[in-house]
Amino acid sequence: MMKNLLSKIALRSLLVLGACFFVIGSSGCSGDPIASHVASVSKTNLQKLSNVYSLYVSRNSNKGPKDEATFREFLETDPSIEKNIGYMGIARDDFEKISISERDNAPLLVRYGLSLPPMSPKQPQVLETVGVDGVRLVIMSNGDIVEVSDDAEYKKMASGKWKENREDSTTPDYGKLGK
Repeated sequence: MMKNLLSKIALRSLLVLGACFFVIGSSGCSGDPIASHVASVSKTNLQKLSNVYSLYVSRNSNKGPKDEATFREFLETDPSIEKNIGYMGIARDDFEKISISERDNAPLLVRYGLSLPPMSPKQPQVLETVGVDGVRLVIMSNGDIVEVSDDAEYKKMASGKWKENREDSTTPDYGKLGK
């Protein structure tokens, strides 16, 4: 009787364990927290293009690519980013694909040549050019996505003349620290 009871417990445990593995496996959970996080912030082309830009910056002395050709070459040929772009769900030949906004099917505007040292104020990095219902999405260098409906503000962002409003900023004003 004891042997029979142990067999039933073992069988139940095995079934529960099998069900757990099935649920985990079918939910797409790879168990890799880095891959999961990168995938969660790489859902749209705006995010993907910005993330590849940030990847370029991290490997090039905090400087953005100088032009589209440089940026495209980085995505298509740099062997050191294979794992990163895989986490983002990007193939080597996806430059054209990720350069189009899914919301409006218009090309995304990339601000080339940005200098983005650590702790620098956020800057507009990739912008929708058309938008939907008068609202364009802009992804900042810190990953924030903002909605812009004011044409004058959008033009400043696209041209590099935009400056973050200190009252709205989440970046500390290091010039005032310690005073």
